[in-house]
Amino acid sequence: MKPPAIFGMVVRLFGVYLLYQAITALSAYFTMAGISMPGLQMSMQNGYRPALVNVLVHAVAAIWFLYGAPPIQDWAYPDSTRGKNLDSTETPNTTGPFCVSCGKSVPVGSKICPVCGWTQPG
Repeated sequence: MKPPAIFGMVVRLFGVYLLYQAITALSAYFTMAGISMPGLQMSMQNGYRPALVNVLVHAVAAIWFLYGAPPIQDWAYPDSTRGKNLDSTETPNTTGPFCVSCGKSVPVGSKICPVCGWTQPG
């Protein structure tokens, strides 16, 4: 795997962790909302809003990271061809084998793909 792909996987794993945190916070919110003691009800009223904000912030962050957090990945790997189409005026080189990473044609005898920079096998 190339480093940008590994970094993208780490970003999505962080999104899974945030999703876990959102579910845990939601469980705590439901537990807090279920308390019905008369003396405790008044003191818990102020705790509902911050707990709900905590759940929403974790959920939104989890969704953003699960979708890959594109600005973070672009900042980490600005030269990456992730999500970018090649110029349509470029003529493909059909004289050599295909790249093992991106599938584009590699010139005969070349050890590195000119499109993605991936090293080709022997």
